[in-house]
Amino acid sequence: MAIQKMVTDANVEHSMANQPNENWRFSVWKIVNSKKFEYTIMVMIVLNMIQLACNYEDSPAYWEMMLRISNYIFTAVFLVEAILNIMTYGWSYF
Repeated sequence: MAIQKMVTDANVEHSMANQPNENWRFSVWKIVNSKKFEYTIMVMIVLNMIQLACNYEDSPAYWEMMLRISNYIFTAVFLVEAILNIMTYGWSYF
């Protein structure tokens, strides 16, 4: 019973979980764990979903080109996010 109470009453500071010791990793960690970064990535995900839904059959060439370019931009953004997370957390990110 005491162990169950200890577990249910535990208050872990999740914002400090996996905090790196190296200075350069800590700098990247602060960026990756910021609310601004998190919200930016969430907005990019939603915009990417909308962009993927905009493709339709017999669309004009300029529309397909715009969708292709925006897809490259979203891919680059998500690649940078993954690189920053791997730099911060190492392979434990996976």
